[in-house]
Amino acid sequence: MDFSSQQSNGFGNGVGSSRKTIGNTRRVWTTRGEKVLLAALKDLVAKGQKIDNEFRTGYLNKLEDALRKAFPGCDLQATPHITPKITTCRKNYSAIVSAN
Repeated sequence: MDFSSQQSNGFGNGVGSSRKTIGNTRRVWTTRGEKVLLAALKDLVAKGQKIDNEFRTGYLNKLEDALRKAFPGCDLQATPHITPKITTCRKNYSAIVSAN
């Protein structure tokens, strides 16, 4: 698979790009995009948006707003873009913690 020929599909603004794989479109996040997402999550925790190990209702909208502020013109949405990234981060974090 050639990663150098990624399609921008409107994401050519620093957040990342998406590329067509067999059967679906997969999002490729840039390091800067990941940093902005993680900083926004940390900010939500610091502001008390996480209670009883869960985020309050509306946290995805706040993450979308943070990404739009950092990357004007990006059209990332919670359901197809942000939620899978958070799920992947949780799985990776759990694997690292359990390995130690």
